[in-house]
Amino acid sequence: MTEAELVFKNATAILHVWQKFAAGFFVREKACCLVLDLLTEAPNLNAVEEIKHTPFNVVHEKNKDPNTPMVIARSIIRKNPHKWQQYKPLDEKDEDSSLTSMEISN
Repeated sequence: MTEAELVFKNATAILHVWQKFAAGFFVREKACCLVLDLLTEAPNLNAVEEIKHTPFNVVHEKNKDPNTPMVIARSIIRKNPHKWQQYKPLDEKDEDSSLTSMEISN
């Protein structure tokens, strides 16, 4: 793959992420930005990495407003899986799908 092709491929991938993010899908990336008090106008994938390396995860209460993310300890999420809903990553979010539980990792 030439350098130009690689740049085009990366630009296309970034554009795809930006389009989904700008469309207003409430996904893990946006939720992480909100709980870390970061701007949400552009995807900030570092926010997900920052959360990933902590004992916490970004969730919302099941059957409640998903636009209200909160940070909860992973151990509490594991103890109450019926109460907490995790956000899907941006690259897994489909327009027609609803938020579903994800495996909790340490």
